[in-house]
Amino acid sequence: EAPTTPERVRLGRALFFEPRVSAHGTTSCSRCHLPMLSAIDGLPRSIGALDFHLPRNAPTVYNVALHSSQHWDGRFPTVEDQAKTGVAGKAFGNSSFEPVAARLRAIPGYGPLFREAFPGQAEPINEENFGKAVGAFERTLVSRSRFDDYLDGKSDALSPAERKGLQTFIESGCVDC
Repeated sequence: EAPTTPERVRLGRALFFEPRVSAHGTTSCSRCHLPMLSAIDGLPRSIGALDFHLPRNAPTVYNVALHSSQHWDGRFPTVEDQAKTGVAGKAFGNSSFEPVAARLRAIPGYGPLFREAFPGQAEPINEENFGKAVGAFERTLVSRSRFDDYLDGKSDALSPAERKGLQTFIESGCVDC
């Protein structure tokens, strides 16, 4: 996990919506994680760059940084690891990160954003920093619910029936999972 700074969040937001990093300049993270669809694409199987049909549908990125691992099979320990690996994979039509870095270096505006987010680095446009920036943005995608309010001490946030259900959930051991 990397520090979530305003500069990294700003850069990460730009990268999340940036299609020019894909092999044909048409695919961004937001292609499969559409904000207006609760950060999914609504398809049974997501479609990446070059019309590549992915083996699964896209999970939401809302609250994703709260998970203990990332991706459907848990292969990535953090959102940063998933982000840097995802952009260099089949979904984006890339075989490595170097084409992504070259595209980013060629787009005016990304150099200063990377330098602000990662000061003091000779070449801040790299795979590790891409992951840290997109991860920082994804860490801000947190939704709150009445249950969160209840956990924060607002006892009337849940109805009496909901509180009883929670008690049953806890006492029956379901909470252990």
